[in-house]
Amino acid sequence: MRTVGAGSASPSAARRYAAFVDRRMHRLLAPSAVLLLAVLGGGALVLLAAGPYPARMVGVPGDELVNMNPPTAALTALAVAQVGVAVLARHVLNRWLRRPRVWTVVVALNLSIMSIYLWHQPVMAVVARLLAPSVLPHPDPPGLSRWGLRLVWFAAAGLLLATVVLLVGRFERGAPPAPAPRRRPATIAAVTSVVLAELGLLGVAGTDAGSPFAVSRVLGAIDVAPVVAMVCVGVAMLLLWGARRGDRAARRSLLAGAAAFLPVGCAYAVGIGGLTPSTRLLGLVGILSIGLLAAEAAATGSADTDRAPRAGR
Repeated sequence: MRTVGAGSASPSAARRYAAFVDRRMHRLLAPSAVLLLAVLGGGALVLLAAGPYPARMVGVPGDELVNMNPPTAALTALAVAQVGVAVLARHVLNRWLRRPRVWTVVVALNLSIMSIYLWHQPVMAVVARLLAPSVLPHPDPPGLSRWGLRLVWFAAAGLLLATVVLLVGRFERGAPPAPAPRRRPATIAAVTSVVLAELGLLGVAGTDAGSPFAVSRVLGAIDVAPVVAMVCVGVAMLLLWGARRGDRAARRSLLAGAAAFLPVGCAYAVGIGGLTPSTRLLGLVGILSIGLLAAEAAATGSADTDRAPRAGR
């Protein structure tokens, strides 16, 4: 096996794994495997066309039968068939990727691949919100015009995604930030940030992002609005910023985060701007603010504890 550079004395674990996968793929290209993939692909088409399974693989609210959860026979057959097509096209794609211009495009896209992955769903949600109601709604029943509208949707989403990636991709390609100081206030702020981010993402997933100020009841007892969930995510980012800048910044970010929830809670408490008053939502916002204040108190106490031994020396 060829070495990558002068310092490569032996193949790495990744290259050994790649060689193993390469041998397995050669076995998959046997005539029996090709026949099996063709049968699975045809079976998936039959199940979708004549069977009880819906044509879309990703379920939406209102579907009587969802292919994803739990995975149906149609989804399983389609997934295996798609993997088979990729395996069969592997050599053709490898020859195509050896072209310098093509490979340059692949490398350029991969420099921002995480930004593309993180932002493509929010971009699609924005495009759907703007185009679906009146501008370019999906025809019912679907036909050839639906595929034409899909091209317009994808073009609009691609243009918006490219704009977003140009704005945020530099953070992915830049130098990694300095590690956060190993001090207890910074650790408290970082842990609180993770908890808030998880709560915010769960809130976004459990509510209608198209109505950011509408109150939804989740888990049977908790009132949440998408705007509150997004405030959680924003405060989580603020806490991470503070955690990387030392004890004082960590404590200040915790106080600022607690203060950020107060206007939202007051607005829903009195129904400003037509907002639906919700005591449960007000209670949730109060719990979040109190939790951040408690974290700030713990960070302050830990900072005093850290200073005491140094003062004794």
